Amino acid sequence: EGQERAPVGWRDRCRAFVMGPGELVVAIAILLNAAVIFAEGELEGRRLGALMGEVGESDYGPALSGLYAFSVLFAAFFVIELAAKLFFEREKLFVVHGALQWFNIFDSAVVALSVLDLVLSAAIDSTVNFSVFRGFRAVRILRILRVVRTLRAFASLRALMSAVVASFFALFWSMVLLSVVMLIAALFMCQLASQTLE
Repeated sequence: EGQERAPVGWRDRCRAFVMGPGELVVAIAILLNAAVIFAEGELEGRRLGALMGEVGESDYGPALSGLYAFSVLFAAFFVIELAAKLFFEREKLFVVHGALQWFNIFDSAVVALSVLDLVLSAAIDSTVNFSVFRGFRAVRILRILRVVRTLRAFASLRALMSAVVASFFALFWSMVLLSVVMLIAALFMCQLASQTLE
């Protein structure tokens, strides 16, 4: 009881921020990044539609360049966040008491693949069109999966998601029941139609 607590140093304060309020900042950044990814997909689809003659022509280049710049900023932010966590947590970021932390491993892999995707996108768009690497852009879908990480920051969202997951089995059996009712109704209608036509 007579012991005084040692003053908290800069490292402890930074670690407390990164693992505490910093998680909320990162969760908001992930949601904003998801919005940018959706906007990129929408504009890319419109650009391709214009190339195929499906929609009126418009210059989407400046907007896509702006969204690409936002993607680079988000990737840099997530790299800095990962580096900070590695600095403060070291090996505990990936292994705690002998158990692998799969979520942190997945998150780190998505950050690394996002950076690789941005580098390859810049290389593909600025030089020769390597159609082989275009399929690699599917990595953007993995970046969207980081939105799941925001569940840790928002308690009410986590409760809502657990309720949705819990209702999947009831939804499945509801769909089976609805399908059976629709099948019976369709067979009944076919019988009535065939009797009417004969």
